[in-house]
Amino acid sequence: MTEFQAGAALQRTKGAVERAAAMVPCHPAMIAAFIDVEAGGTGYYANNMLKVLPEPHWLYRLLPTGQRNKALMLGLAIKSWSRSTYRRMFPTAMSRYDYLNDVASRWGKEIAVDTASWGAGQVMGFNAEKCGYGSAVEMYDAFAGSEDEQIIAIVKYLIRSGGRDELQREDCQGLARIYNGSGQVAIYAPRLEEALKRRKRQKWQKTPNSRLPAKRDKDWIGMGDSGAQVKVLQEQLVALGYFVEVDGDFGPATRRAVRNFQHDRGLKVDGYAGSDTMAELIRAKPVPAVYQGNPTEREEATGDDLLAKGSSTVRRARQGKLTNVVTGSLAGAGAIGSVIEAGETAQSNAERAGGLLEWILPNSLSGYVVWIMAVVAGLSIIGWIVNNKIERRRVEEHRRGKNLSIGG
Repeated sequence: MTEFQAGAALQRTKGAVERAAAMVPCHPAMIAAFIDVEAGGTGYYANNMLKVLPEPHWLYRLLPTGQRNKALMLGLAIKSWSRSTYRRMFPTAMSRYDYLNDVASRWGKEIAVDTASWGAGQVMGFNAEKCGYGSAVEMYDAFAGSEDEQIIAIVKYLIRSGGRDELQREDCQGLARIYNGSGQVAIYAPRLEEALKRRKRQKWQKTPNSRLPAKRDKDWIGMGDSGAQVKVLQEQLVALGYFVEVDGDFGPATRRAVRNFQHDRGLKVDGYAGSDTMAELIRAKPVPAVYQGNPTEREEATGDDLLAKGSSTVRRARQGKLTNVVTGSLAGAGAIGSVIEAGETAQSNAERAGGLLEWILPNSLSGYVVWIMAVVAGLSIIGWIVNNKIERRRVEEHRRGKNLSIGG
């Protein structure tokens, strides 16, 4: 069964790259450079089939555990990426579709699309939601129909992955880190830089009126950078309570820490350590060593850990939860007792007097007590939930380095 066929394959319309760049906004040459590097400048083969690269190692990761060995035995999956294996498995463009049809026939079209990269931006199918689609198949259908859709998806993916600043600054190292992964920066960053230079020489219909200066023109470090300067930055962040691994690699965790620091100090939040941010890092007062710990300890901190270090927020939340439990238990017991008492009273009155009025009156009074007790018990449950959320939020803030004061 052939699951994959050529769609409408509408070539990009005039100004499509400029319109996509305006979503950032950034220079359209930056988007065009991505298309050149990822797909050779176009999202379709000569026969109008969508350009694709299956990723057998992703098939292995995304299949249920019980199906992985089967995929390995059939030669459809591999455990880790290998260039030589790719060349052997996919000698021609159409052999890629033969492979995907085989995968789709065994595990469904959605997982086949999930485990391949598609179109002008070579976007992985499992990133469909990030690109604004409801499913991988929906993304595939849109890409097969229109190259404009493929170009917009590149921008949506980068923006939603936190790459807006990198696009505006034309930071090819940072973009390669976001788009291709930390292990591919040395390969893809130079390609992007070369394609960007080439694309900037052509005439564009419309470019942004203003943009941030390119990285080479500014003294700052950001995503994709590595070395001693990054390590010093990470050490300063850790000393201030923003915990990252001090490894000299400016990755997503370091960027988040820089952004959190910038937010807390009233600086422009862009995730780049420029002159203003570095100066503020020097001026900032390190937190006591007892609050610094190490990245692992902070990321795995619990309410008990914060309580042991004197967190008043956790202490009050725990006291509140204890009060809620006691109050709720007493109210619940009272309600049950009232029900039992009402039953006994009703039975006694009915047996003693046999009159309807004598049965209703005490039973009704006991009913009011039951309702009051039930309301108290319900409020106690709500109070426990609220206090539990307060404790959990405090722990999460500590783990993310947002709240530096343990005593709070």
